[in-house]
Amino acid sequence: MAGKIEKIIGSGKAGLGDGNFLDATFFRPQGLVFYDNAIFVADTENHAIRKIDIVAGKVITVAGTGKQGPWMSMGGKGKETALSSPWDVAAKDNFIFIAMAGNHQIWVYDTKTDMVSPFAGNGYENIIDGNRMRAQLAQPSGLSISGDILYFADSETSSVREIDLKSGYVRTIVGQGLFSFGHKDGRTNGALFQHPLGLCATQNQVFVADTYNSALRVIDLKSETVTTMIGKEDSTGICRLDDPGCDSLGLYEPSDVKWYKDMLYISDTNNHLIRVYDLKTNLLKTLQITN
Repeated sequence: MAGKIEKIIGSGKAGLGDGNFLDATFFRPQGLVFYDNAIFVADTENHAIRKIDIVAGKVITVAGTGKQGPWMSMGGKGKETALSSPWDVAAKDNFIFIAMAGNHQIWVYDTKTDMVSPFAGNGYENIIDGNRMRAQLAQPSGLSISGDILYFADSETSSVREIDLKSGYVRTIVGQGLFSFGHKDGRTNGALFQHPLGLCATQNQVFVADTYNSALRVIDLKSETVTTMIGKEDSTGICRLDDPGCDSLGLYEPSDVKWYKDMLYISDTNNHLIRVYDLKTNLLKTLQITN
């Protein structure tokens, strides 16, 4: 399977520099989302949210000062407010939701008012459900929105959780505690993940990059079950790109997954590849990049 590079955004040097695509700089960016002819980027080590204006060909900083923010903050004007290790972003209406891994919260950036503020989590690290501002999260990482539900990978509790954007209630789908992890399929109330970093939700399923299990898992929301799509329930499922003992290349600590037209695009992080899983044929292939 092949893909073509359309644009390169960023000079390749670490920094916090706005400007045109070739001159702009980032520092270990993680997640991104396309919204309103722009790409919003969680620029993790810059503790900033960047906006890539596709039409103007420019990169601008919309939130964050470039320095890590405090544990507790009420938020404020975008570029005047310090953030803490934003890991992923998701968009709905005029809001950009931010997985603020550094202070165990989810924040929101309002594209109309240019204000950024906490949205869920009281800042204490745990797995406690309830009202969004009283709930406790633990290093939220991947975000995905389907309908009125914001799903997130709560990495330090090896869990997948959701926020009902209408009621403001936080609920755990899979996960049991800060020190409860493993690789176990079955009912959601007993299944186990190990430090998942990314996910993607459709109407009835949540695909999960189960990072430390080197696996791709799926949660069926109707049957309330978890199954493993790629990977094994032990370390033999891990295959490195340079490992001659692997007869077929599996995943090696994948960090994210995205769905598009019955294909799952997987960041196979430690194999340094983009993998593509065909949901119709159940075949896993490596995306070949052409100029």
